[in-house]
Amino acid sequence: MEDKFNEMARCLTSLYDEEATPKGDCATAGAIYSELNDSETRYIDKEVLARGGMKKISKVFDTKTGRIVAMAELRANSPEELYEPFLREGRLTALLEHPNIITVHDIGLLADGRPFFTMDLKRGDSLGVIIEKLQSNKDPDINRRFPQVKLLEIFLKLCDAISFAHSLNVLHLDLKPENIQVGLFGEVYICDWGLAKIIGFNECEAQAFDDILLNPDLLNNMTLTGEVKGTPGYMAPEQIEKHGEKSCRTDVYALGSLLYALLTHRPPVEGSAEEIIKKTLAGGIIPPSKACCRYSVPKGLDAVVMNALANDPKDRYNSVALLRNEVELYLSGFSTSAENAGFAKETLLFYKRNQTASQITLFAVTLIVLITGMFIRRQQLDNQEIRSAHDMAETRRHHAEVASERYRNELVRNTRLMGSLSGDLKVEAQELLRSLIFSDPILAIDIAIQRLKFLMTIDDTTRVASQLGYCYFIKQDFTTANEYFNPDNEAFIDIHALSLKYEPLNNFDLLTVNQVCALFADLSLSEKDRRPM
Repeated sequence: MEDKFNEMARCLTSLYDEEATPKGDCATAGAIYSELNDSETRYIDKEVLARGGMKKISKVFDTKTGRIVAMAELRANSPEELYEPFLREGRLTALLEHPNIITVHDIGLLADGRPFFTMDLKRGDSLGVIIEKLQSNKDPDINRRFPQVKLLEIFLKLCDAISFAHSLNVLHLDLKPENIQVGLFGEVYICDWGLAKIIGFNECEAQAFDDILLNPDLLNNMTLTGEVKGTPGYMAPEQIEKHGEKSCRTDVYALGSLLYALLTHRPPVEGSAEEIIKKTLAGGIIPPSKACCRYSVPKGLDAVVMNALANDPKDRYNSVALLRNEVELYLSGFSTSAENAGFAKETLLFYKRNQTASQITLFAVTLIVLITGMFIRRQQLDNQEIRSAHDMAETRRHHAEVASERYRNELVRNTRLMGSLSGDLKVEAQELLRSLIFSDPILAIDIAIQRLKFLMTIDDTTRVASQLGYCYFIKQDFTTANEYFNPDNEAFIDIHALSLKYEPLNNFDLLTVNQVCALFADLSLSEKDRRPM
């Protein structure tokens, strides 16, 4: 794999190899132009799709392969000085073999000597058209086809393509929505590498080409003069400055601008070309969360965008991969490093990532706490009755003995139940419940059910069956719980009544939030009814 990358890098560098350029009268033609011969009549049924300042794109039929492709060619009467830069763009694009970079199939010369290259013809719209439709909100189907998550997935594919180009030391330098094609079946392609630059290549020799290659179709429908090459609103400050040093972070800035547009459906800065350049150099970019009124921009992505759009390249992400990882963290339900999320935000994100398990755990713990509190309160009331009975006069002795006898009977019943378990089984059950009730309450309840079913094979009493009904009540399996509850057992008679009430509601599913609140209210009311008057 490393050898393949090295070979591709060598081919890319050779595009700008001064020694490969012919000398003398043929110097104007250029190295690539000299290698090409006149093409045969291979492409027919030409239909122009788009025109720019110096080139046009047509739909043609390839008679050799029997398919329809897109042909890029310089417009008629274009100066010959443009031939070599145009062919360099074609070869550079052909060498960037990536699923999200447009594929170049053929490079050649037309009958009049003008160069051309053919590419895949993709069905769909440019990202610029999609953003424009989302902003106008006139197409009712566009928001369903391109929700925020879908747009972020498109952005990840763009990051993959640019990161691949950077691995070969190639900068795009003209990333904008109009240069990105979105197919009908999820395809995403970066097009138009006319302003691409190979890192480390000395551009002084190509200055004559640069003066001519200021194509208006590369400037987002704006015409700029001088040495500024790119699209206002998506260019980094160093791309505007006369001697600004372009690097991978220059494309990071453009990707940050694209992410801004995907989140807000508008570019980071707007106005005339001069106003946009002035705002870009001054760093006067409003955060997307404040610039957008119709759409909610998450705080995590807001911080990521502003980090990528930092005026100083040193303050931006130092690679496209880091920017991509931030967006992927957000899509996976984690916080981004740019937002410096606190404990509360991390807890909320954890809950969202594990919502079902968190709800079940919260319900089980809350129910256990409530029932435990009810049991303790009931025991306290029983103890108060016993102490009051012993303090009464001799005339109330009979009532005290009745209360004491009832307490002793309950104690004997509980003692017999516990005595039916072996010593090892009791220790194991207690340790399991004590260790698992808070770390994994669902597992703890399942283990308790297993132990109680084992007890029923030893001591088939109504008390054991009611305990099983109580466990299934906690799991919200009211149908199974009612099979084990015994109406003659006073210990769980109130829980049995609630289980019968809520059995028709869940239909083997968990209760809704409103039903859970109602159940808690009934439990509290049931606990109040047991208080002495």
